[in-house]
Amino acid sequence: MASALAVLTILASARLGSLRALELRTVDWRLRMPHPSPPLEDFVIVAITAETLDTLPRWGPSALDRGAYVPVIERLHEADARRIGLDVFFSGEGDDPATDAALADAMTRSGRVIAVAGADPTLEAARERPEFIPPPEALLPAVRRVASPLLFRPDGVVRWVITQQLADDGVTAYEALSRALVYDEVATVPPQVMINWAGPAGTVASVAFEDVHAGSIDPSTIRDRIVLIGVTDEVKDLFVTPLGLMSGVEIHAQAAATMLSGRYITEAPHVLALLVALPACMAVGLVGRGRRHWWTWGLAAIVVVGWFALGAIIFARSLVMLPLTGVGLAVLATGVVISALQSETALGSLARLWPTWVREEGEQLEVTVLVCDMAGYTARSETSSPTEVMAMMREFFALVDDVVEPLGGVAARRPGDAALVFFRPEEGRPHHARRALEAGRQLEARLAERWPEEDIGFGITLTTGEVSLGWVGEAPPEPQILGDPVNVAFRLQSECRERACPILADWETATADPEIGATMRPLGQVKVRNRTEPVQIFAPAGDGGRAQQT
Repeated sequence: MASALAVLTILASARLGSLRALELRTVDWRLRMPHPSPPLEDFVIVAITAETLDTLPRWGPSALDRGAYVPVIERLHEADARRIGLDVFFSGEGDDPATDAALADAMTRSGRVIAVAGADPTLEAARERPEFIPPPEALLPAVRRVASPLLFRPDGVVRWVITQQLADDGVTAYEALSRALVYDEVATVPPQVMINWAGPAGTVASVAFEDVHAGSIDPSTIRDRIVLIGVTDEVKDLFVTPLGLMSGVEIHAQAAATMLSGRYITEAPHVLALLVALPACMAVGLVGRGRRHWWTWGLAAIVVVGWFALGAIIFARSLVMLPLTGVGLAVLATGVVISALQSETALGSLARLWPTWVREEGEQLEVTVLVCDMAGYTARSETSSPTEVMAMMREFFALVDDVVEPLGGVAARRPGDAALVFFRPEEGRPHHARRALEAGRQLEARLAERWPEEDIGFGITLTTGEVSLGWVGEAPPEPQILGDPVNVAFRLQSECRERACPILADWETATADPEIGATMRPLGQVKVRNRTEPVQIFAPAGDGGRAQQT
């Protein structure tokens, strides 16, 4: 059992996006820890800030005039910059051919300028092949290399650099800007490099673009350094990194420093997680058998904490990333299952977890929500014993389950004297709104038949829209749905009482399927508490049932 759990959990952590995202959180946690990071003394940023744009002539809202770069490149060359990386794309021919000629001349005399191609900045996966646009013909012969400015961020966070990317033609290759900056000094680099962050934004030394333009900097701050020119975090070039928001030009500098220093971060093979998880899970399973729940869970927690601590120590000493999430989840799952198998209560809890069609917690799904609320419950409680009230509520919820389950309804939770059910799309079955309406009609008839007393009433409200699926509680956990349709369904209960309508539906439900619309009558719009937009409500045509009683 323990070994099977270990194998399944490790495989799941390698393939499920949610578990991979969790592992990336542990990667970010380790990257923020003190660890052997590359020196940054060889790099300096010439920063284009909001003040720069206010000081010098502009080509557009957030771009300098092309001529502003001419004296900057000349002064960097005079200060003996080792290389100059332009993280700025010049699109098309300039308005003034003389300006382009002057810029090209400055680049040629320097002989050290690396320019970037234009590319789609939304690259999210290494397998994509963007369309690269080289610098204009007037400047292209003057640059030493043309590099890619794209940052690899498949989940919105920059962690790696793809050192070489193919263009959309499948033939032309563009080095990453960080790779091109150190090409003459580092012969080979891995195809994908995890950036060894030396620190958060502001760690790389920088000088203001306008100061270089005016010649008011000490040349020693530039001499024999790799210089990057680009927009910094004071304007719009911000990216999410494990260490917080950072400008693209500083990310390129830290990535180039990683390659120049050779201090690469190594990710341990995924099979290592399996080799560690198997004996750890077997140990928890063997030792935990026959013991109290807290003892088994405590042992599993100790093993997990120990593995995470070991992972942090190894990374801090040798820059090796051990897989943490798969091992941790496998061990915890073993502890929970071993404990559950020894408890009838816990074993019964497992049967109440989400159905197998729910892929992951927090999943977004369009459903039809049904809320069935009992009125007169408080008054009945005052005149009945707690045992009688409990029996009535159990019968009420059992009746709801008996009606909705054949139609595909899933009981989410039972707040007080109300039942919350939702109907999801199912292949080969009628629309979920049709099935929810049918369940509402059956409930109206069954409830009126079972409780014909005038002091007991019921309101059934139906809403359709997108919800988020989740869990609440621990012993046992109960399915829960969150979202606007749930809130509206509960708010419309008051309309059932005021309008003496036992069934009410919103516009999305009434128009979800042609067969529904033909059987519904509009009742106008109502203002729902805590919601800015009014709700158009409908009732089944000819509805003459008994609504909730006030």
